[in-house]
Amino acid sequence: MVGSATTSREFDKSLGSLAEVFLFLDEVLPHGSLGDRGRFVLHLAVEELFTNMIKYNAGASRRVEVRIAVDNDHVRVDLVDPDTDPFDPSLWPSVDVGAPITERRPGGLGLHLVRTMADGLEYHYRDREMTVSVTQYLE
Repeated sequence: MVGSATTSREFDKSLGSLAEVFLFLDEVLPHGSLGDRGRFVLHLAVEELFTNMIKYNAGASRRVEVRIAVDNDHVRVDLVDPDTDPFDPSLWPSVDVGAPITERRPGGLGLHLVRTMADGLEYHYRDREMTVSVTQYLE
């Protein structure tokens, strides 16, 4: 494939929409070129980021736009909340997975997994619109 092709769809900002989001990902993602690991990572990242938008993003928006861009060597998935307060997941403190459970503070493990497993994580915020992008390279 030369250049990039982008497809987008809006979803209700609710946990009940996750199944539809996953169907959309599977319809658009290039079959075979991501491999099982790449597909798993994108599903994990989208689930974590979408869920965080539901739980933590105050604002009037009741929809989230999911954009999928397939390029020559990677796939980028953008999750866009058009009306929310800033929340940069890339700044969330790292999780010390080596610390005993009793010494760990709750929360952040999902974002830790996304940052560790995905090939890229970006955040943009302007005029109350937040975009979180996750990138995964093709095999």
